[in-house]
Amino acid sequence: MKKSLTNMALKLTALSFAMATASVQADEYFDIYDYDSNHPEISTTEATGLGIGALIGALLAGPPGALVGGAGGGLFAENSEQELKLSSLQSELDTSQNKLATLEQQNIQLSQQVQQAEIQRVQLTNIKSVQPALRLGDALANGFSFAVQFRTNSANLEKHFSQQLTDLAHAFVAIEDLHVRISGHADRRGTQHENEVLSQKRAEKVVSVLRNAGWPVERLHMTALGETRPLTNEKDRVGYDFDRRVIVSFGAEGAGI
Repeated sequence: MKKSLTNMALKLTALSFAMATASVQADEYFDIYDYDSNHPEISTTEATGLGIGALIGALLAGPPGALVGGAGGGLFAENSEQELKLSSLQSELDTSQNKLATLEQQNIQLSQQVQQAEIQRVQLTNIKSVQPALRLGDALANGFSFAVQFRTNSANLEKHFSQQLTDLAHAFVAIEDLHVRISGHADRRGTQHENEVLSQKRAEKVVSVLRNAGWPVERLHMTALGETRPLTNEKDRVGYDFDRRVIVSFGAEGAGI
């Protein structure tokens, strides 16, 4: 019984000495790592590490163990702080990567919207460019005619008529459903056969000008009527000027063309 009490008293004495030594060694540890009165206070983790290390070292190896254990506990605390910082940095990196992924997705969506807007712009431009031609085609669907006049017994086309025909062909050729009817005429002078041949030549002259201006042959329709459709009576010799003509009629196929 006395021996047990003696051993317990010795252990308590050793523990007290170890704690005191640990306190002294902790001060020495601070000196080693340049801790002074101006240095920020150590963290709770570091203090705990030092105390635990010193206590374990004292119990296992007495005062010398307290010194070694205190130093090891300090290193343990330092590693724990670094692990916490590393974990915090990793969390920030994950957050930044998530934000970057979100921005990349938004950039892809924005690019798609820009492409769609460009497609719509092109389509709208094409529609605007076609609309005038469509309106013009609608206006011409019911027919549009004008007369090209000729000199007596001649199939030669006057220069100003040639230019007018060329301009009309250039303006209307883009309207795909638009056709043109060429009708040749002659006055009553001369024989019926001669007037029919003359009206044919006059119509062919107009067709030639339209063809040279780019008008497609499948949308050209020609006929020679000779003296059969006069505009004046037989005694009106001055009015014969109106009978020496070619009528050029634009319109939809089947609408009088």
